[in-house]
Amino acid sequence: MIFDFKNYRSYLEHVFTRAGVRSGIKSKFSKTAGIKNSFLSLVLADKAHLSMEQAERANLFFNHNEEESHYFLLMVQKARAGTHTLKTYFDRQ
Repeated sequence: MIFDFKNYRSYLEHVFTRAGVRSGIKSKFSKTAGIKNSFLSLVLADKAHLSMEQAERANLFFNHNEEESHYFLLMVQKARAGTHTLKTYFDRQ
């Protein structure tokens, strides 16, 4: 499922939507990732990025296996990349 996504925000939105509005998954995720709910809103609105440490904790929250964890971290690194060539590098990975 995670491999169907090229953007970690799209993946997060999909997981949160699938869980349902009243499930409290966003609050649980925020707590595990060590972020505030308001910061998660900024991430989902494309106004901030998860740090690599937060992304690592997200992997724990989602119980990703090693391959899924690596892919999620690559998506976060790509989103955080400041140049087109660096984004391309992470795409190739």
